[in-house]
Amino acid sequence: MTERVGLGHPDADGRWLGLARHQAGLAITGAFLGVEGIVHRSGWWLAVGMAAAALATPLGGRSQGARASDVARFAARRRVVHVSVVRLAPDALVTATGAATCAPFVLRHHGRLDLTGADGVVTGAVVDALREASEDPRSRHVSVHTEPGVGTLLAARAGSDVPPGWDRDVDALEAACGVGPGRDGVWLERWGYLRGTSGVARVWRVDDLTAAAPWSVARLARPGVTVSLHAEALDPARAVRRAERLVHALRTEDAADDRAGRRWRARRRRDLERSREREADLAAGATLVRLGVFVVARATDLADLARRGAQVEARARRLGLGLDRGRGRQGPWLVAQLPGGPGW
Repeated sequence: MTERVGLGHPDADGRWLGLARHQAGLAITGAFLGVEGIVHRSGWWLAVGMAAAALATPLGGRSQGARASDVARFAARRRVVHVSVVRLAPDALVTATGAATCAPFVLRHHGRLDLTGADGVVTGAVVDALREASEDPRSRHVSVHTEPGVGTLLAARAGSDVPPGWDRDVDALEAACGVGPGRDGVWLERWGYLRGTSGVARVWRVDDLTAAAPWSVARLARPGVTVSLHAEALDPARAVRRAERLVHALRTEDAADDRAGRRWRARRRRDLERSREREADLAAGATLVRLGVFVVARATDLADLARRGAQVEARARRLGLGLDRGRGRQGPWLVAQLPGGPGW
């Protein structure tokens, strides 16, 4: 796998002419139905077309259609999340809406996660764990969780040997999952937060790292605030298809802009260059890694959570990180950020 790691504008979701696929579909559908309504003088088709176009309209970085989908899913799903950890010496099974078996290791020091190169123990362990995961089709997921004063947890592939500088520790895994003495792992999902027996919590997802320095997400970690970085080594065939689709989409947007007389934006130029490099790396045998970064703040009450949340968002703005508050998606995101990735 490639050792070159960089975080930038997310490109996991397919886009067409700069729009998410569902936005493009809604816009095309709205335009077609609107024309049909005008041609056939049908107020019904015209109204439906205008509604589809309205759902494609972005608001705060997400379309109205995506927000409507969040509301529908929030209303329909069961909003009680039960997290549990089963010890399977030497590994452990993490269960929520899904299940994942992992090997938990804790770093032999306490403090903030530093992936800028100063902490070679962490970076080396993550790279080695990803390399092992890329060679095992059963489990390709690796995650790192850190909170100052608590420690740094590595959830590696089940059956992994203890990395140098780390200790196997299932108790740390239970603490990261919110289970153990005095904590039952049961959470009730609300629209913008979660409530448990030991307090309240809120989950953010880092959705834009374009203006941030690599690995600056670690600086969001503070006492009571955990940063979780998840990495999944994609299947080689799937990785090649995804890289090819992305390069094709960017080239299509380039051709469309040329025909329309528009100039490229700097971000798209960087995206295309990065995609071509990735395609070359894959051809040379590298592994494509899917990244997800979550931030979890915990507090005793809502007032304390609001203060802590404001501090997290202010710090993210200073670092150039884009945070999605996950309104209506707190339960799924709580599960997604768990060690081992049972929600992936």
